[in-house]
Amino acid sequence: MEGVAKCGDCHMAHLANGEEENARELQGAPIGSKPLQPIKWEDHGPSLAGGPKGRWTDADVSKLLQTGLTARGRHLDAPMPEYRMNSSDADAVAAYIYSLPKPAKSAPGAEHSH
Repeated sequence: MEGVAKCGDCHMAHLANGEEENARELQGAPIGSKPLQPIKWEDHGPSLAGGPKGRWTDADVSKLLQTGLTARGRHLDAPMPEYRMNSSDADAVAAYIYSLPKPAKSAPGAEHSH
């Protein structure tokens, strides 16, 4: 499942050598890049482990990965890509995200959301 949607690029802490910090899988991390032109841009990838913060369901996550839209029909802020996965891939990624243990409240990124 690793690498399918590249979630770890923004939602997972990285070690000094650039490798993903697997002990904190998808528990949120600072985003290390910035756009060249000023646009609305999130500087932190929130935790996805155990499901995104708020009232997201696995069906909401699957819809987002299929359509690029939230359950309320809005686009997420950059740098979040607008995915266009097929339903079986989106369902599998959503199930994987929800299978991960939620981070402790003190984990970096646990308080941020898109």
